[in-house]
Amino acid sequence: MFYVSVAPEGSFRNMQATFFDMDGKVSPFTRKDHDPIKGKIRLPKKIKEMEKIARDLSADFDFVRVDLFCINEKIYFSELTFSPCSDFMPFSLDHYDLYFGNKLKIRSLGGNTYGNE
Repeated sequence: MFYVSVAPEGSFRNMQATFFDMDGKVSPFTRKDHDPIKGKIRLPKKIKEMEKIARDLSADFDFVRVDLFCINEKIYFSELTFSPCSDFMPFSLDHYDLYFGNKLKIRSLGGNTYGNE
């Protein structure tokens, strides 16, 4: 899953965000704290390259958000975020919070796995 966000006039307050599956199909849920992007969304031509970069950068982590930007067909890395929104980003359809939470398995330093098996 990935999401695209835009900030009209550069303001986070007016940010719009839309989630997609890895095939580029719009997901049925949104963020409760931001409106979905209005109008048609054209994904970057380099979206598959961005996916590969994100997978490579996240391979060693149980969970991480990889922030990449594509501007004028050039990909830029921004940051790795380990607890986006301090883990308080509810989806517009509540059952997706549980759905994604159930997918999370966290390895401890001792090698045990915590979460749903």
